[in-house]
Amino acid sequence: MARIEEVGFAATAGRGWLNPPPLLETVEGLRREWPDRFTTIISVPGMKSVTDANIVVDAIAYSRLGGDDPRVAVYPENKKLVATYNALHVADKNIEFAIAGVGFDANRIPARLGAADSVPNGWNPVILP
Repeated sequence: MARIEEVGFAATAGRGWLNPPPLLETVEGLRREWPDRFTTIISVPGMKSVTDANIVVDAIAYSRLGGDDPRVAVYPENKKLVATYNALHVADKNIEFAIAGVGFDANRIPARLGAADSVPNGWNPVILP
């Protein structure tokens, strides 16, 4: 409080509390969805098989997006994935760029791999002795 008063403002401490949202019925049972969790649908037109879907999910997991791992449901038959993520830690663009880094277009983000053995931006190559 003293620091606030140093710069010319008056401050009083109020009472704060947690106001969680109500429980929601989901396929996994009752669940509490916090307001900072968002869901995005990402179109991955190059995802044609379960192997491609595994590569996409591994790219999202490997990129370690923020402090909260997004929940990802993949639908290779529709060439889409649904990601639920914490908006305080990550944005949908981070997920799209992680997918683009392994050679798949994600929504309007083009694939960024120039060759099959190129390393995505920000990743470190493994150098064997």
